Amino acid sequence: MESAIWVPLTVSVNDAMRLSGLGRTFLYECLGDGRIASVRRGKRRLVVYASLKAFLTTTQSALESEPSCNNFA
Repeated sequence: MESAIWVPLTVSVNDAMRLSGLGRTFLYECLGDGRIASVRRGKRRLVVYASLKAFLTTTQSALESEPSCNNFA
């Protein structure tokens, strides 16, 4: 039997920062404008893990498709 990998549905803002490498200000900016989904539970804001992962994947793909400034001909 295969072992299942447990993935949280939501993570705290601090955990999202640690997992993604994003700064607090930029992360809250993304949460505020809807680029990354979150839910409020009382005073606590929880980041939707799947949304954080999708944002990082999309951002990485966009960066890889841009021409690099380091490629001199």
